[in-house]
Amino acid sequence: MRFSIVLLASIALCLMTADLPRLAPAWPAATALAQVPLGFEANHGQAPSAFLYLTRQSGFSLGLAADAVTVALNDAQPMALRFVGARADVCLQASEAQAGQSHYLLGNDAADWQTNVPRFGRVKYEQLYTGIDAVFYGRGAQLEYDWLLAPHADARQIKFTFAGADAVRLDERGALVVEQGKARLLQHVPVAFQDTPRGRQAVAVRYAIADNVISFALGVYDPALPLVIDPILTYSTYLGGGSVDAAYTIATDAAGNIYVAGQTTSLNFPVRAAYEDMPGGGSEGFLTKLDATGTRLIFSTYLGGRGSSDRVWSIAVDKTSNIYLTGETNSLNFPTTPTAPQPVARGNGDAFVTKLNPAGSTLLYSTYLGGNQVDVAYALALDANDVAYVTGRTDSPNFLTRNPIQAALRGERDVFVAKYSTTGALLFSTYFGGDGAIDEEVGYGIAVDALQQAFVTGVTTTTNFPTASAWQAQLRGEQDAFLAKFDTEQFKLLFSTYLGGSNADVGRAVAVDGFGNPCLTGITSSLNFPIRNAVQNTYGGGAEAFVTKFRASGSAPLFSSWLGGRGDENTGSSTEFIPVGNVAIDALGFTYLTGKTTSDNFPVLLDVQVSRRGDNDAFVTKLSPAGDALVYSTYFGTSFSGNTGLDERGLDLAVDNQGTVFFTGQILGNDLRTVTPVQLRSNGGISEAFVAKIAAPDLATIAPVSSASYVGALFAPESIVTLFGSNLALGTEIAASVPLPTTLQGVTVNVTDGANDTRTAPLFFVSPGQVNLLIPAGTVSGAATITLSSPFSGTVSASVLIQPTAPALFTANADGSGVPSAFALRIKEDGSLSYEPVAIFDDVQQRFIAQPIDFGAESDQVFLVLYGSGLRNRSALAATTVRIGGVTLTPLYVGAQGDLVGLDQINVALPRTFAGRGNAKVEITVDGQIVNAVTVNFR
Repeated sequence: MRFSIVLLASIALCLMTADLPRLAPAWPAATALAQVPLGFEANHGQAPSAFLYLTRQSGFSLGLAADAVTVALNDAQPMALRFVGARADVCLQASEAQAGQSHYLLGNDAADWQTNVPRFGRVKYEQLYTGIDAVFYGRGAQLEYDWLLAPHADARQIKFTFAGADAVRLDERGALVVEQGKARLLQHVPVAFQDTPRGRQAVAVRYAIADNVISFALGVYDPALPLVIDPILTYSTYLGGGSVDAAYTIATDAAGNIYVAGQTTSLNFPVRAAYEDMPGGGSEGFLTKLDATGTRLIFSTYLGGRGSSDRVWSIAVDKTSNIYLTGETNSLNFPTTPTAPQPVARGNGDAFVTKLNPAGSTLLYSTYLGGNQVDVAYALALDANDVAYVTGRTDSPNFLTRNPIQAALRGERDVFVAKYSTTGALLFSTYFGGDGAIDEEVGYGIAVDALQQAFVTGVTTTTNFPTASAWQAQLRGEQDAFLAKFDTEQFKLLFSTYLGGSNADVGRAVAVDGFGNPCLTGITSSLNFPIRNAVQNTYGGGAEAFVTKFRASGSAPLFSSWLGGRGDENTGSSTEFIPVGNVAIDALGFTYLTGKTTSDNFPVLLDVQVSRRGDNDAFVTKLSPAGDALVYSTYFGTSFSGNTGLDERGLDLAVDNQGTVFFTGQILGNDLRTVTPVQLRSNGGISEAFVAKIAAPDLATIAPVSSASYVGALFAPESIVTLFGSNLALGTEIAASVPLPTTLQGVTVNVTDGANDTRTAPLFFVSPGQVNLLIPAGTVSGAATITLSSPFSGTVSASVLIQPTAPALFTANADGSGVPSAFALRIKEDGSLSYEPVAIFDDVQQRFIAQPIDFGAESDQVFLVLYGSGLRNRSALAATTVRIGGVTLTPLYVGAQGDLVGLDQINVALPRTFAGRGNAKVEITVDGQIVNAVTVNFR
């Protein structure tokens, strides 16, 4: 059944009218921009009069004057970037007005107060030099600036100094380091490019310093074309004491603060405002919180008891910055809370699960988890409701279970999966494994999708490991990785598969994207490991890292690849045989990996360290959404060589909303490249933890997301897509007719698919900040490239993944969440129809909120009609599941809406038992892929 209707105004506007910029603002929170963007305030008297604009962020402040840019890092004395030989009458132009204003109510004289101070996204020093502009802007919460050279402008004019700095130098890679006392400002190796008829072309560039005056030395470029030079900022630090320290896990919160945890044997590990300020035993867990700049310890504490081995393996941080930790302890006095499900130790070593308040000063809950043998928790993840999920290994026949899928230990060792409420109650706990002559089964990684379904990966050696709807049904080698998906509400296994070749393979970590597709990484020594759509099709040698991304249903990999060189990747140290590696996915679908390599030919691109420095180094790699191309890849380590039984290695990473990577691990040498560090040098220990940050290379590009959900990377033919960017067009234009045009404002967009066929995309809307388009019909599944061409911005492109479905719902507030763009359709007893909105605009909140659905007379039939994109190619109507308020309903129609280009719809009958329920979450999957959740209300 399909209903022909008049569309809700907010949908029609979002797709076709001049109000689109208001309804689809550039970079909503669900996309890859930080939630609190950096902005520049106009100076209305709240700062010294020399400053025309200013910005303040955690860790630094900035003032823009006509002759200088003044930077203050933390509590250091300000440094002034002074332009040498620049125009004295330069004009500063602010643009990209931001929502929100600043107020300064200082003192008791209202005449001195400053209110409604406007904020802007960028400030341009126009014609600072002849033909040269300097533009300062924020990418999320990070400061960046570009030099823009007009055709035939002389780059040699650009010269600047840092007044107040103690030293200005270049590091070994050519980055600019400005030092003042303990403060250090780093400007990355500069990037330069030109937009040419052949696309964007890189230009060789480096800093040059003479008598403390900085300039740029450029390679060959076309002087008849504009040129952009673009430096960025980052940091790196040691963290440790005088013995053995290793950071196993890292997380960030909404404010950008960084949380690191692991294990230390150092009596002088740096502690501050500690829950435990002294170690209790031989080896202690630790937890450290750094501010968003990474330059200040907010708190740092030991965590453990009097036993010989306490270790934090995994960390997560919830929406209110509460901290969740899991790991292992053999301490009989590990800190627990009185109401814990298991307040006392039971065996030779137990797992633990602990929740701390944001200050790290109070246990909110803490519990042992285990039986009378050895139990270890290796990974922890949170769902959207801050419920904690844990996995690991158990040797205990009396492991604590609750609503188990498998009630008893099979063999000598099994995986376990457990789930805790926000208050620490055990909701679910199960064994999971097979049995055999060799029985080594461990859960190393866990991730949770938007439907609270848990993905677990690890290793199994058994031929009767529990499988379900398996892509690989049998063990192929001495040990294989596995991937399993659990419904922890219904307590059932959704799918489970082996993954591997004829030798040894281990899954180490798993992450999940916005559609519910899981991506795992680990280690393989199999020459016949399953490879498809790979970034690296050839086996490098030794033990190799791998990365494999599955469909949400587990039916097949979307991509699977080796990653490594002729040495070993992701092997454990000789004192610890647990494999190395971790994986993360950002809001645009890019995949990030960290681990360890001994290879001198590990694949690198746009690196921060071009070659291996010691016996082994950490690595960080970013892959395209389709997994078939490197975005960047780099070594990271010291020059240490020798056998201590320990390795330099990347052990965990986290990615923020800007695509900035925070990663951590273990380092052995004393010559780590540090930048604005909280700890400048090694404290002389055998090993130290490290924390580092890599900002994405800032060649201008486009960020493609669904126009409905604002989830990126994966699109379907005939789905509606938004490209966010800057300077994409000179003006704004909306398509005025159907068929849609393929050029607006001189902008065209081509989509090149995996069969190398290029199709020109129909366009809905074009503006300087965004372009809305339709993925052309006939685009084949697999890796694809979206290329935007404009007489203003040149040619920019983005890698995406095409699949038959990429389901998404439009929302009333055009941000991918909240109330859907939908109708309640009422059919009365006489057959008459009425279409009633499910959203109403709230003047106080300045947002649409839920309008209650009224079921009316007993004879009325009420249907919910939802509008979306990427749905029409679903494999079958039965492949769509709809759950409202936890109740599963059967959809009546899923397909094209028929009246508007690219618009799809879902129709579902509403049972009268929903009356009086109030708010209810609408959760939908299409071909196993998750649709962005929305909320309706029932009167």
